Amino acid sequence: MKNKSSIIKVLVVLMIPLFLFQNCSEDNPENVLEENTIQENSKLLENLKQWGFKEKDINDVGNYYVVQGDMAFDKNKEYSSLDDIDILKEAKSKTSTSKQRETPFSVTINNINVFLNPNMNANWTNASRDAINRWNAVNSGLNLIEVFSAANAHIQIMYDIHDPDTELSDNTFGLALLPTTNGLPGTRTWINNDFVFSVPGSPCPDKIITQNDRIANVQHELGHNLGLAHTNDNSFNLIPGTPNTDPGSVMNGNSACTISDFSNNDEIAIEYLYPLPTISGPSIVCGTATKIFTLSSGTANSWQVSSNLQIVSQTSTSANIKSTSSSTSASGFVEAITSAGTIRNDIWIGGPKVKLTSVQPSLYWGGSYYVGQQVWFNFEDQGQQVFPLNSSNFQWRKKTSSNYDYSLVTKSGPTVVIKINSSGFIAIDFEVRIKNECGWGPWRTYEYQLQV
Repeated sequence: MKNKSSIIKVLVVLMIPLFLFQNCSEDNPENVLEENTIQENSKLLENLKQWGFKEKDINDVGNYYVVQGDMAFDKNKEYSSLDDIDILKEAKSKTSTSKQRETPFSVTINNINVFLNPNMNANWTNASRDAINRWNAVNSGLNLIEVFSAANAHIQIMYDIHDPDTELSDNTFGLALLPTTNGLPGTRTWINNDFVFSVPGSPCPDKIITQNDRIANVQHELGHNLGLAHTNDNSFNLIPGTPNTDPGSVMNGNSACTISDFSNNDEIAIEYLYPLPTISGPSIVCGTATKIFTLSSGTANSWQVSSNLQIVSQTSTSANIKSTSSSTSASGFVEAITSAGTIRNDIWIGGPKVKLTSVQPSLYWGGSYYVGQQVWFNFEDQGQQVFPLNSSNFQWRKKTSSNYDYSLVTKSGPTVVIKINSSGFIAIDFEVRIKNECGWGPWRTYEYQLQV
């Protein structure tokens, strides 16, 4: 077994809701990093002080500032000042964004390339692949893709012995770098193939390492690469929809021997931070005008549309769409085929179609009716685009103007009330139409034959 005395390569801290990152170890964090003299001339150091860290808790370890023993900031990376973070928070409170966090240090890409070092044994290679599959099984906008060239990878998973600058102690299962300000994931997950539970101070010294332990711990470290920290630290704000504590979270810290898989709350948090992409574009397409539809994040492998639409042009992030006919009046859809799944927008094409939603009382041959009885008709837009219906976008008229078997009592919004005037065999016939931004839709006729 190799002699592991210190961790030389350390991590960038990401302050996000629910989770706080720290070294995934059972060690006292004061024992894993060598202290040096603080350099006061660093802009990063001033930022750390602005964020509220006390000078006595900031250690200079060469290329990094290490805060409170286990949170490290790379001097060669860019971090926002407190003013920048406050501006971002204010902007996010006023607008809807695809990823709402309390820090700018977030992953802004959806397709994450992961390289598995070929010198890992089959247990760890398979565990890494299973961990990737577990991440991809969450209904989020993230898509982790195994690649076979380190040069093409965003994240590399390796043993610590594969990196000459990194040594993990015997009771440290793994370690991971977090994102900085470039929008990319942390670049490394280091695995300790010599990890043992049976070391002094271990919370579970009699436990044998299982394959699920390996999977869950890679899962955990990938979470750090993607910007998650530890669930069981209450230093920061909760992600909406998650509880104050979650014993089942795979992102709990100092829990290498007990974590198992994503909890329901883990999935809620991931889906909140990395929502599925959406398609933005008009809800109505008129005539043969070309309209643009854009993917909110990520890229589309291809676009497809309903048979009454056609794609004029497309890129990986947008598509120009138009109707196949200027006379179309029907529903349609636009879909983006992405690595995260198929994203769909249902739209309406052309003028609207009116739909009768209810008649009170029901009108049918053989029913019981009387002179003076009132009947209520309620309508809506079939494409659910025109609302509320009112005198400017909804019209009603008798089909036969000389029909005195009934009369109009009132027309208010989407409701028409008529009154039966005659006995014997009578006819109730009328027409309605509605208007959307494309113009008036066709008149639609309703006819009833009754015995009064």
